[in-house]
Amino acid sequence: MTTQLPGKLASLLREPEFDVAVVCGLGGAGPALVRTLAAACTPEWRPADPDRSGNAVFDTYTWPGGVLIDMVGRAGHGPRPDSVPHLPDHGRRIVLVRDLRTGQCIGTRELVDLTADGTDARIFKELLTEECGLGTAVVEAVAERWGNATALIPDLAAALERERAWNTEPDVVALCAELPLVVDFMHDLQELGTGPFDLGRVLCMFDPPVMELDEVWSTLASELSPRGYTVSDLSRFLLLAPGLVDLTRSGSRTLVSPASPLAATLLQSFVPPSAAEHLRLYRALRDLSTRRVEDGLELQPGLRRQIPRQARRGQALHDLTEDMPALLCCDPKSLITELEGGPAHLSGPGARAVLLSAHRLFEAVEPAGYLELAGNRMGPETFGRRPPPDLVRRPWRTEWAKSQMVHTHRVLMDRTSPILAVCTADDAAGRTADGAIGRLEDTFGGCSDGSLWNFDPMGRPRLLWRDPLRMAEIRAVAAARVGERTLVAAGTSDHAVMVVDRASGGLVWRDEDAHSDPLSVLAIGGPADSPVLFSAGVGGQIWAHSLDGATADGSPLYSHGSEIRGLAVAETQIGELLVFGAVDGTVGVVEADGGRLLAVISEFTEVLNAVDLLVDGATLTIFGGTSSGRVVRLGWRTAGTAGATLTKTPEGAPAPLRVLPDLTSHGAAVNGVRVVPGKAREQVALISCSSDHTWRWTLTGKTRSVAVSGHTGPIWSATAAAYADRRYVVSSGGDGATCLWLVDQVLNEEIELKQHSWHVGGVSSIVAARDAGDRVAVVTGGRDGHVRAWRADLVGDGANLTAHAGEISALGCAFDDDRLRIVSGSLDGPLRLTEVVAGSAPSSVILGIAHEGVTALSLGQPDARWILVSGGLDGTLTVWDLDTRLPLATVSACRYGAVSSLAFSADRSSSGFIVGGQDGTLALWDADSLEENRRSNVKASVLGICAIPGTRLGWVAGLSDGKVAVIRDLGSHAEQISYIPAHSGEVRTVVCFALGGRVIVGSAGVDRSLRVFDLETHTLLLEISLDGYATCAAQAAPFLAVGSSAGAALFELSPNLVNLRHTQSGAS
Repeated sequence: MTTQLPGKLASLLREPEFDVAVVCGLGGAGPALVRTLAAACTPEWRPADPDRSGNAVFDTYTWPGGVLIDMVGRAGHGPRPDSVPHLPDHGRRIVLVRDLRTGQCIGTRELVDLTADGTDARIFKELLTEECGLGTAVVEAVAERWGNATALIPDLAAALERERAWNTEPDVVALCAELPLVVDFMHDLQELGTGPFDLGRVLCMFDPPVMELDEVWSTLASELSPRGYTVSDLSRFLLLAPGLVDLTRSGSRTLVSPASPLAATLLQSFVPPSAAEHLRLYRALRDLSTRRVEDGLELQPGLRRQIPRQARRGQALHDLTEDMPALLCCDPKSLITELEGGPAHLSGPGARAVLLSAHRLFEAVEPAGYLELAGNRMGPETFGRRPPPDLVRRPWRTEWAKSQMVHTHRVLMDRTSPILAVCTADDAAGRTADGAIGRLEDTFGGCSDGSLWNFDPMGRPRLLWRDPLRMAEIRAVAAARVGERTLVAAGTSDHAVMVVDRASGGLVWRDEDAHSDPLSVLAIGGPADSPVLFSAGVGGQIWAHSLDGATADGSPLYSHGSEIRGLAVAETQIGELLVFGAVDGTVGVVEADGGRLLAVISEFTEVLNAVDLLVDGATLTIFGGTSSGRVVRLGWRTAGTAGATLTKTPEGAPAPLRVLPDLTSHGAAVNGVRVVPGKAREQVALISCSSDHTWRWTLTGKTRSVAVSGHTGPIWSATAAAYADRRYVVSSGGDGATCLWLVDQVLNEEIELKQHSWHVGGVSSIVAARDAGDRVAVVTGGRDGHVRAWRADLVGDGANLTAHAGEISALGCAFDDDRLRIVSGSLDGPLRLTEVVAGSAPSSVILGIAHEGVTALSLGQPDARWILVSGGLDGTLTVWDLDTRLPLATVSACRYGAVSSLAFSADRSSSGFIVGGQDGTLALWDADSLEENRRSNVKASVLGICAIPGTRLGWVAGLSDGKVAVIRDLGSHAEQISYIPAHSGEVRTVVCFALGGRVIVGSAGVDRSLRVFDLETHTLLLEISLDGYATCAAQAAPFLAVGSSAGAALFELSPNLVNLRHTQSGAS
């Protein structure tokens, strides 16, 4: 086929009646030629109606008096001649014949239907084997490079007959380029100049090779070739070479792709692109994309996907992960796929920052801010190239962030409620001898708020099931594929067992009568075609249900005297066995088909939280996780047997289980154990998860055990899953996060879990203030009892100012010229005053112990003197003179509960301050007289208070019921309090400041979000998702500092925040 063929054939349609046959076997160009012919002829061309006889017709078009048909003829292959369908007689017809020998018109020739997917590829490979005598590996190599070009086979067979030594993959692939038909095609292309090769090479370098017909294509070709191209050059290329490319419509876009692998090979001049060419293309894409984004132009989804793919092919993924503007132009799914495809790239801070923020990048809401947040956590030099702050268009940016270093992971789901259990659907109902590993897309999680989730490896999780009328905890989950269905079982805290269909999300059955107490654990066993669901819980009973039954058909199997928390099932030489672990320290082995106790041990003094088992031939090994942090091992030894031989005991007393050396240990209770295949075929590993915030990967046959850190709370459950030929661990915990860990990366990743310049644990208190140079300094107090300063000119970054024996519960900060004064209080009682003067080391003294535990502090400056007010767990207030470092007076402020918050008035000359109590009281006090003036009750604990700027009597308060109270006055007659419904849980902290001519309220709470409101209208202006539960906040406008269980961050808000909010609302 030549580039002039469509025009020649189109002209023949206007000649007298004829029949013409054309050999097209170029592996994809035939259908393109048919469509080109159809477009070149009169508008009356249309696809033919399907053959009523059921015979398949491939790409048939009709016009008045004629028909054009694209079919395949192969001598000696296909149906018998008597099965050839009758072709409609339209008088004139063009039949495009893919005939490997004669090219005659289809008549009595045998036909092959090409409508089935993959048929043409199968035919081509069969012919390469039969006609050319090539082996499987060579056939695959030729097909990959040259597609399904059956027209080449006669010449290739003849060439191989002459050159018998050419039988290796490279030789045969190269020989195809020398065949006469290919040489003719290349000659035709070369006559068109360099344009088709420059434009076609860019097209074929894309992965996949599909581009939009627009100026981006011509711009990239101009960047990669010596001459410049325009869109008109693209049109000329498509006009002159219609058989080389396919055009398809997608909405308003025209997409171009090579018509076949042969066409792609021709467009690349037989030379595949090198890594250096892909690097040039990556850089051109990066520059083009970042310019378009900076100019406010839309970026094509296809370009976003190509940036990480070209970076990988150009060996530039490391450069990409240090280039934040380029990262923001990437499609998140493609970016993460490329990064996780090569774990070596994940060791850099940029790649780790991408994965830490991946769940937010998928949301595409302020990705720059979240990427900055994750990057700052890794270190200030994470990104060598950053975008401009651009707070005219961006509502916020991350100025500074710190957290304890963790292993590389991704967050699959970030909930405000703990995820109590995760599981994967095993390939079969029964467990294999070396554990089981399911697919990541078949991974499910149960939440304490009663929701059941199906996780997406590259996107948002899907809510599978939730009963709005019964918000019971889902404490256990299990899943299995049964035929074409995937069934997910859940056990709840309201003693229900249920099964949900994954595809529909519908409830298959629910049993509320089997158990009378909350469920703790589920396991699936039985044959693959009729699996059995085993359940156990607080009542100590094990029940068996038919998993795929239409109704809740269940029966009790075994009863134990205390709560069963661990349950595992496996097929052995003596039948299917259940192993359970109980709160009273018992581990037992039970027959799955009869419920008889075969073996038991009751020697443990700890609670058994989880069990799993390994069957190796005739050996049964049981692993258990205990409340003391041990991972214990047990073997089954029957009487008179030296080893752990699995022998069915006679009726009577159960056999004893043999205690083996512990496998590993954690620093706190082990909540789950799971046996999975190790890296090598002969290895088996155990995943254990713990309340010490880590999970461990331990090889059962070796002593190597690796602890992996990343959660900010206890890990309740963990499992293993596979995706795209990679193995992952999925973990869920009390911090509400479900995390994904690439096994090959984290097991060899060296990180420093305890940084010298950061807190061990979360941040419990934070203050922000401007120093003498107008720089915003941050002071943090941690759960580890340390107080550290950041971004302050007077001390080094991260300097440890002082330390307490207990958690820092409150901080106060003041700058006086070249002196920084910090007051810190802790739950163990002492108050410390730390002073930092330029050129001197910090000095710290104890002010005193005025409370049973300090809960709140506030600094005021009435009459130009610094006054400190402290509140404690005992409900008392103490006023201190910071200059003399002496207490002035102590009084009782809260009759019921602690003083939970304090704040002076925004009027510096005023000595008034407000006290918030655990009992819901709000009281206005005077610091000079230490007398209460007015009091109100908001009927919820007051967890944080901040003064409203520009007012003498005005505060905002965060409440335990999720509201923010706006206080203008107090007292039974003068009370003026309004409320902002701010959060779904406790509001732990509030700040208030002026920004862009408006008064802004910021609040953060246990729903892991920071929200910013307009004080006057109560309008939500901004929401930032946090990595942990919020504990504290401070402001130094336009900066807002937030501390959480995961670390601390300093955000800069746009002065144009209100206008940006209105613009975004209008756009949405």
